[in-house]
Amino acid sequence: SVVIGHDHRHHSREFSLIAARVFHQAGLRVYRYEVSTPTPLVPFGVCHLGADFGVMITASHNPAIDNGYKVYGGNGCQIMSPVDKEIAAQIQAQQHRLWPLKEQESAWECPLEAVWGAYVARLQGLSEALLGNCPRWIPPIIYTPLHGLGGPWIERLLHRLNLPQPIPVDAQYLPDPNFPTLRFPNPEEGKGALAMAMDKAAQCHAKWIFANDPDVDRFNVAELQADGEWRIFNGNEIACLYAQFLWKHRGKLGSDKFAMVSSGVSSNALRQMAQQEGFVYEATLTGFKYIANAAQRLEREAGCKVLLAYEEAIGFMIDTIVWDKDGLGALLAMYALILELGGPEGSLVSCLEQFEQRYGCFLQHNGYYFCQTTPKAIFKAIRERLTQPPVIPLLKIEDQGITQITLHLSDTQWLTLRASGTEPKLKFYSETYCREPVRKEAMQKEHTELIKRLLAWLLPTSQLELAPSN
Repeated sequence: SVVIGHDHRHHSREFSLIAARVFHQAGLRVYRYEVSTPTPLVPFGVCHLGADFGVMITASHNPAIDNGYKVYGGNGCQIMSPVDKEIAAQIQAQQHRLWPLKEQESAWECPLEAVWGAYVARLQGLSEALLGNCPRWIPPIIYTPLHGLGGPWIERLLHRLNLPQPIPVDAQYLPDPNFPTLRFPNPEEGKGALAMAMDKAAQCHAKWIFANDPDVDRFNVAELQADGEWRIFNGNEIACLYAQFLWKHRGKLGSDKFAMVSSGVSSNALRQMAQQEGFVYEATLTGFKYIANAAQRLEREAGCKVLLAYEEAIGFMIDTIVWDKDGLGALLAMYALILELGGPEGSLVSCLEQFEQRYGCFLQHNGYYFCQTTPKAIFKAIRERLTQPPVIPLLKIEDQGITQITLHLSDTQWLTLRASGTEPKLKFYSETYCREPVRKEAMQKEHTELIKRLLAWLLPTSQLELAPSN
């Protein structure tokens, strides 16, 4: 049996119908969501319905011309090797001929409302655990789904949970596959993606902005500061806020043994927190297929309750309700955190400062380059450059595959370069640890300048046909 969902992009519905007909004619029991749905409802549906696998037709936050096909195994996690390689081998063998597909659409089941009801019930349990007797005030929050699917689904969710609705960015609220107001429909792009939300916040005197990506599996948040500037939190900072909040409420989450998981290019903040607090922490390869499978293994084999799993690209899995990143659950958890602030004078920045006072500061300088040269050629050039005397002394060079490499500058400072798996981008991630928050500003400046110098040496942009993102 298979669960099939699709986003709102051009042709996504048609692709989902083709997939449903193919699987039905092959003798499978087909569960197909009849309307466009957030990605997390497919892996949740796989587990809830006991299906053998799931397919989500989505290109997430990619440009409007893209389509994508995302596959989940029977455990509700994205497929891993060897399954992915076996599928790729079948495609590359080109031994299959197209055949006529029957047109009837009544040959499969449409369990969306039942799946949605079960999913909301799980989120309601999380909401009650996190909010408890928290005073209910109406926080001034702007919400944008960036022309994606999030608007109506978030509205339904908050209505069911009896929570106040945020103020929508009207021009970006309804699903539109052309993404007319955006260059990139990705909340990770910062001010470029959130400009209309910031304008709406100014009109409504709102302090916070929530944003989902088009298929609602990523989440971002921004906060207006006292000086009138917006603080857009990066994925690592949001994870620190979640980790501190969930750890505080762990006693109501049904276990006495806990764990957190993140990708290897994410911050070491959770590792440090785990050492001080005594919970289990694991870092994985990049990608939520590794993160979610590791979280499942920790629950199955170590008896841990996984409170949080994340990747720095604003993908968060809260309390394993879904075995993938989940923008609805992430939005709900952040909503609960803001409600716990008690009023508009509270701030997420102050919560982050509390984290830093206890565990230290984890300072990043991250970004990406647009690339025309193939990733393999770029990394070949990087490795050749590393055979020369470096401009900055390196403690260790860690080869992590054909298109990923990490340079350790010290025991507490590192730089990772990797090719994006879905876009023509070369991404870089870096971090340095600062134990004393009073030195944070100076160390951030030093770290940024050091990484820029190292990148300039490693990546001659004209030679490698790279264009900085800004």
